[in-house]
Amino acid sequence: MSNQPRFNRMADAGIEEIRAIYTQRGGEYADTMEETRWLTMLAVAKRMGIELTNDQARALAIAGLCDIKYWRNLGGFKRDNLVDGGAYNAYLLGELKSQGFEG
Repeated sequence: MSNQPRFNRMADAGIEEIRAIYTQRGGEYADTMEETRWLTMLAVAKRMGIELTNDQARALAIAGLCDIKYWRNLGGFKRDNLVDGGAYNAYLLGELKSQGFEG
């Protein structure tokens, strides 16, 4: 038995699964995260009188994916919701940090 607290052991096991999925998806989403210009979001924001940078639009797009995965839990348990949701939340955290949003 490990000397690690149960919380750490279970979190590590979950993170391993999330890491495997986001590693795969990282290749699939590589051009999207680097090159997409979020034209629809920027156009709608502009129509609403909001000027967004491409980086802000990217963060908002990922925030939307976080909400979608969370909302899907209303349909009952599905492992994919937890795995993808964890990856999207982690990505959003990193994206916001890269944009200087620490608090």
